[in-house]
Amino acid sequence: MDVGKRIKKIRTKLGLTLQGLSQKIDVSISTLSDLENGKTKPSTDTLISLVKNLNVNLEWLLLGKGEPFRNIEGKKELKLPWIRGSLKTNKQGEIILDKALFLRNDEVLPLAVKSKEKFFLWEYGGDNLEPFIYPGDVVLINTSLEVRQDIISGQIYLCKMQDGWITLKVLVQEAQDQICCLNFNPNYQPVSLKLKTEISKYVLGKVQWIGRTIA
Repeated sequence: MDVGKRIKKIRTKLGLTLQGLSQKIDVSISTLSDLENGKTKPSTDTLISLVKNLNVNLEWLLLGKGEPFRNIEGKKELKLPWIRGSLKTNKQGEIILDKALFLRNDEVLPLAVKSKEKFFLWEYGGDNLEPFIYPGDVVLINTSLEVRQDIISGQIYLCKMQDGWITLKVLVQEAQDQICCLNFNPNYQPVSLKLKTEISKYVLGKVQWIGRTIA
């Protein structure tokens, strides 16, 4: 089930028509219809509105995990950081998620956590993955150690290159100690990384979802 179908499921569970949902989350009926039919992806503003106004569980909405609605009482919640600008790591190789990286309070979404997985949203500025990911698209990144150690060839990962630059790449494991970092944009050449230490030092996370605001 994709995000559009999960939005439709939310609407039917609440007994709302398209018009009713449109009024509650301030999204046009035509846009909602396109979302439910898989013709377009939800904008980040639509996701925020669903979470804030209808108490939707963002983890379920994006990934299909957990329950459709958040149970606020008695459950621990994680604030999901939303980052703009370049990323940096600390001495332990973990992404620094603080306000110095342009985290805005009005862009923090609640995410009901039922596992050890860690997520953050990043507004990507690169064009190396066009036409799949464009500058300004928002990606949901899973930084759990499990996904960083178990590379699936052809998937998009958050990588720390040998020059220290952190970017998104399509990864293909060429050998036990070597991975190839690919791009969709033909203007960028592939780069091979020789792993001098464990792969999780180079692979910082995996892209789980991509969102785009449509004017």
